[in-house]
Amino acid sequence: MTLIEKSIVVAAPPDIVFAYVVAAWEGRMGFFSGVSAWRAISPPPMGDGYRVRYKALTPGIKTVVEAEIRDFRPGEGWRVVAVSGAELCGEWRFAACPGGTRIGHRMEFHLPLGWLGRLVGRLVATPKWHFLVGRSMRHLKQAIEREVAEANPALVKPPG
Repeated sequence: MTLIEKSIVVAAPPDIVFAYVVAAWEGRMGFFSGVSAWRAISPPPMGDGYRVRYKALTPGIKTVVEAEIRDFRPGEGWRVVAVSGAELCGEWRFAACPGGTRIGHRMEFHLPLGWLGRLVGRLVATPKWHFLVGRSMRHLKQAIEREVAEANPALVKPPG
């Protein structure tokens, strides 16, 4: 399994950040690079057993993935497990920190095809997903801070 972990601090309160990301999962995951055709296949609200279907970029192809939410804890985070389409799992964590809210995202995936899959993973998929997840976290931070600033500037904490 290949592991990718990223975190970022968003200058906004944890409850607002958590609600924003949950709403993205319930609607369109527009901030996440390398993911397209995002569709919730369970009705809201998000919680244990909630499912989504999307296309994930893998080396040279798009793979349709169906994933399920597990261990959902309001305000804290959840785990994600692919139930079809790919061998992957991950988690999202949210915690108050100096400057706002730390969002942590962890993703593990395995490419099939034995040694060839491991080689492609090491040379292509892992660097690509490190880049995509990092960019996605930056997009998420910008989107939340922009939305919060427009709705209620007093809630946005200044950087530093």
